[in-house]
Amino acid sequence: MAVDWEHLDQARRDGLGRDGRLVSFGTDFWSEDARDNPENWDRGLTAFFYAAIRGVYPAASYATWQARFEGYRRRESFTTGELEATRPESTKKRALLPPEHPEHEPEWAGYMLFDELNELSDGGIQLASFTIRGQPFTQAVVRHPLLVERSR
Repeated sequence: MAVDWEHLDQARRDGLGRDGRLVSFGTDFWSEDARDNPENWDRGLTAFFYAAIRGVYPAASYATWQARFEGYRRRESFTTGELEATRPESTKKRALLPPEHPEHEPEWAGYMLFDELNELSDGGIQLASFTIRGQPFTQAVVRHPLLVERSR
């Protein structure tokens, strides 16, 4: 899954994604193929994150963070305050910007929840080392959540 680096780092600083304090990252991704929909994925999967960086930094074709997937929830399934408790502060500040502002945090259709979030210490895992349904991942970046396997 692609997530802005600032949100991953902020989640760590906020103590989210650890010790049962779930962190959520939003997505509008939806597929007619049930295998591709995050709401059908098994809890407990190891999730890898492509840390997208805005600005002058070049895109790195590595997964640099990981966590344990705890499920997908549609936006409307959260009670008042429940979603906000899982969101990094960096996403909340951006939500205050007007919708036409390019840095505005959108209201996502759904949120993927994670625990055990940590930055990979070995510099990351090349995206090319992942496969999708047995086929090598050949793109330089991740555009939406994908169910992948790590080739050895």
